[in-house]
Amino acid sequence: MTATPRAVDAKEILLTWLTDQVSVPVVSTRPDNKDAPATFVRLLLTGGTGRHDRALHTTQLTIDSYAPTTAAAVELALAVDAAVHGAVAGLSPVVRVSGTSPSESPDPDTTSARATATYQITTRLLT
Repeated sequence: MTATPRAVDAKEILLTWLTDQVSVPVVSTRPDNKDAPATFVRLLLTGGTGRHDRALHTTQLTIDSYAPTTAAAVELALAVDAAVHGAVAGLSPVVRVSGTSPSESPDPDTTSARATATYQITTRLLT
């Protein structure tokens, strides 16, 4: 019997990848305690087109970059953008990355500045 191909967890893959690529914590939930870092990156799974082309799966991730100032948040978001696009060359099973340019996105629940971008990450299915 042939194994059914399955999608990989693109969010988990990028959490690990970005942790190695940027010099700030990379998390899936915004830290809200008094010891929270002033600068960090948060990944949110926001959908995607799913399976297509028999062997591919596309996941959408929204990535928030938080910092004390807007300039620092945008600078961090641009570093994240370079790292996410670099995943195509350095991270198997990622085969394609597309997304928006980082934009200012004030978070009404914090006093931190935030820059946000949304990416479509296409990966090969595992067999």
